[in-house]
This record gives sequence, C-alpha cells and structure tokens, in this order.
Amino acid sequence: MATVERWTGAEVRALREAKRMSIEAFADHLGVSGRMVSKWEARGAEIHPRPVNQAALDTSLAVSSPEVHERFASLTATLAKMKGIECRDPALSEAALVSAFEEEVSAYRIMPDFRDSALEIIESRYITRDAEVSAVRASRAQELSRTREKLQRLIDMRAAEEIEATDFRAQQTRYKEEIAELSQELQATDATTQMLVRRVAVELFNDLTIVADTFRQASPAGKKRLLIALGSNLVLKNKKVLLEAKKWYQEIKKGYSAEEAIYLQARTSGKGSTEERSASLVRTIPIWWSTVNAVVDLIEAEIASGRRIARLSPEDQICENSERSESSQV
Repeated sequence: MATVERWTGAEVRALREAKRMSIEAFADHLGVSGRMVSKWEARGAEIHPRPVNQAALDTSLAVSSPEVHERFASLTATLAKMKGIECRDPALSEAALVSAFEEEVSAYRIMPDFRDSALEIIESRYITRDAEVSAVRASRAQELSRTREKLQRLIDMRAAEEIEATDFRAQQTRYKEEIAELSQELQATDATTQMLVRRVAVELFNDLTIVADTFRQASPAGKKRLLIALGSNLVLKNKKVLLEAKKWYQEIKKGYSAEEAIYLQARTSGKGSTEERSASLVRTIPIWWSTVNAVVDLIEAEIASGRRIARLSPEDQICENSERSESSQV
C-alpha cells in the first residue's frame, strides 16, 4: 500500500485524481473547503497542508481501494520523475531552461485550421459510430426481451407441471446464461463511453491549438503539470529538451509539421493557378484525416482500459501572487 511521508499540493492532486473525484467532492470528503483544495493543487510541491489535514489525507489514502492505490502510485511515480528535472548545465540559465521547455511544447502546437478540420473529422466519425451503436443496442435489447419472455413461459410451464423438473432446470440455466451475456453486451455498447472519447478528443485538439501560450502563461506548478500531461522521461541534453510524449501526441508530432508546411505553401504561394494551389491544399486532407483517426483510436483504447487522459490546460487559475504573503502551510 502506498504511503506519503509528508503531503504537498502535488500529492493532494494525485490522490484526488486517483479517486476520480471533483475538487468539491474531494473537499467534502476531507472536511475542508473547495478553495483550500484548489489552493493546494495550484501551489503544488511548494505548499504543505497543516498537520490536521495531513492526517485526513493519510486516512483517505489508507481506506482507499487497491485500484485507487494503484492509480495513486502511478501518478506519484510520474511526479517523482518530474521533481528530478533541473538544469545541471551551469551555462544554461533558468530562463533558457524554460525557453527550452517551451520550444519542446510548441512542437505539438497545431493551427486553428487543422483543429477545425480535426473537429469535423471527429464529428463525422461519431455520427457514423453513434448510428452503429444504436443499431447494435436495439438488436441486443430485442433479443434480451425475447429471452426473458422465453424464461417466463418456461416458469409458467413448470408451474402447470407441463415440463419435467430436470428439463426445466437445464433450460432455465441456459436462458439465465443468455440473459447475463446479452445484458453484458448491452452494457458494453453504452453510448456513455463513446461520448467521453469524443469529448476528450475534442478537448485535446482544442488544447493543442493554444498549448504554447498555455505553457508560457502558466505558473511554475502549471508548467510542470502540463509537461506531465504531455509525456514523461523529460531529459535535458546539449541544451535541448527531449520528451517521451504520450502515444497520441507522438502521432501529432510525427507528421504534422510537413502537413502544415504544404498547407501554408498552398495558402500563401503566389505561384501557380488558384486550381493548382487548391489541389496542393487538398492533398493534405487525407494525411491529416489519417492522423486524427489514429489519435482518436489511441484515446479510445486508453479510456477503454480505464486510464485517465490529463488535459494540456493546467487548472492553475488561482492568482498565486495573492497567496505569497500567506504561510506555505495551510
């Protein structure tokens, strides 16, 4: 079981996310205000809750399920990696280090035009998927209803002594197994998961449009959270930042820059006819379509496995300047 020697705002956030609770629900769970939890999370590793709140956090973690402990351990392991990020090159200033981080983050930025195209692709994908899911659900629901009717008729036959006990038990078992299997299949085609995937994919492409600005304007704790959301194993080598991005972001970085270059050339070039420039622009569409679908496939697989995808939009909207005069222990 995971334990924490001394809680900081970073571990508080990790526990809340491991429990999959909102800030308000987690605050009620601990017996503190939502503003207090927001403040802890915004200050990250810079702040330590008071002893009474440390004890409440210890208790919350101790009584958590094994699944929560597993998620918490994974999140804190990522935090531990990020805590180790520092500039070991004396020739590289803090400002230069932040600039190197920003350069790496900017490699995942996409143009609004490509974002708009991605949203259209996602919408088109799920219009078709929604229709398929609805058809499957309707079919399974009808089959489930018919099987339940068969089971009820079997029970009525047994009550009227129209069937032997041995035959009744055998058929009853078979119908119950069919009902359980159909119910499970019906649940598996629940549209809720599809809606979640769609929402996460839309948020991801929206966030990528402004990721460089988001990083630039974020607090130090917010910058760290954004880097954690983007990937892991962050390394500084020869004054360059190397990041092992999450799989879905790798797909973006892999082919986007070439696609953007073709698009910009087609849009701004004064050479060739309008038809030629339009044809050049159209050539980027199938490539981008493939990229977007690959990203959504990876998101879908991640969500289906029960894992959470963090946004590239750090929740650090609390003004830290107003907090600096207060104690770092609250």
